[in-house]
Amino acid sequence: MSELNTTPRIKWTWLRVLIYLVFAIAGSAIFQLIAMVILIFLSDLDFAQIANTPKGEIAQAVGMFNFMIMSLGGFIGLILFTWGYRRLIDRKSLKSLGFDFSEYKQDFFKGMDWGMAALTVGFLVLFAGGVLKIEGIQLQLDKLLI
Repeated sequence: MSELNTTPRIKWTWLRVLIYLVFAIAGSAIFQLIAMVILIFLSDLDFAQIANTPKGEIAQAVGMFNFMIMSLGGFIGLILFTWGYRRLIDRKSLKSLGFDFSEYKQDFFKGMDWGMAALTVGFLVLFAGGVLKIEGIQLQLDKLLI
């Protein structure tokens, strides 16, 4: 950031965290609602049906694609709110949260390699010990996307 004053506008950390949590949840919910309203107008979804659906069954009621679009709306709202909060309240960039990847690219790929190696060794140990059994392999490319 180009500003000289990088001290947060609110000096109490607990209050900044509380403000962030309340407004991040509300902002995410608002963007999910906006995405849902857009989907209702663009598709054959019925708002009354969605409103009367139990919380755990919304994905089945609206369909996985529509549910993914609503979730994506919430994620976009959360990212936008986080960016605005960092700029206006914390007076820092979004990159300062750890999104600067350029210095850690080699560490990232080493970690991915070690993670894959650990999963492979774990699989092989379980398979060799008879704990894990492969009954079949099936790849459905249409299910891969959603």
